[in-house]
Amino acid sequence: MRLPLDHVGFVGADTQQLAETFRALGFHVTKPAVLSTSNTNDLSQKAVQSSAHIMFRNSYIELTSVKPCPPDHHLAAFQGQDNAIRLLVLHSEDAGQRAEQLFRAGLAVSDVSTASRALLYGKQDTAQFRWFSLLDDPVPRTLTVFVEHQTREAVFHQEVSQHPNSINRISALHHRPGSIPGALCDDSAYQVDLIETPAKEPGENPAGPFFVGMTLQAKNLLSCERDLGENQVPFECKGSSLYISATHAAGAVLYIEESK
Repeated sequence: MRLPLDHVGFVGADTQQLAETFRALGFHVTKPAVLSTSNTNDLSQKAVQSSAHIMFRNSYIELTSVKPCPPDHHLAAFQGQDNAIRLLVLHSEDAGQRAEQLFRAGLAVSDVSTASRALLYGKQDTAQFRWFSLLDDPVPRTLTVFVEHQTREAVFHQEVSQHPNSINRISALHHRPGSIPGALCDDSAYQVDLIETPAKEPGENPAGPFFVGMTLQAKNLLSCERDLGENQVPFECKGSSLYISATHAAGAVLYIEESK
């Protein structure tokens, strides 16, 4: 199964701490910015969500936290839990049309909302989005969102898509056993593979994250090894991949492969 990925999001207690973890892995991480949201009825609410980003050409990794988190915030369910991948954000050319398609397919969806955040890179523009979420947790233990970029070129600026470790894309997401609705699939955008990873422990916490790792592509594995060694981050060589445990990657296992 493949999905049209826009980005994945790590949710934790402190955005800056998440950013420092990924800088130690050799990534360029943007400065944290506050996300502002409003619904389609223009009842605006100042967001308390702060996010930093690891940008690639066609996708990215979001590092986010909410302080304090009101009970009706879309990330409230993950507050007080360990760092983990909790956001699956999929690409949409038209958020309104995609929401209608999914509703007709039998999935519950939220209203389409707008969001913006200051871009502290490139031309210092403001990123503008339209987005909606899936209700009733069709993807287990994950907030699943579709996003329509209205300022895509500004968001995916080449200035922040180059990383010292030479990693340039996400190629797969690893998840625990569980079903994902086929209606989420389409061929309209950058695609990633889904790899089912059986739980290692019979008594694994059922409230733990559904997505437990990523496969990343790098231009040069030696660059990755150099940065990990310089920052004293433990890693293993497994076949043709580098392996970083969830302990050293904010709650998700990383497999790094050299691009072919």
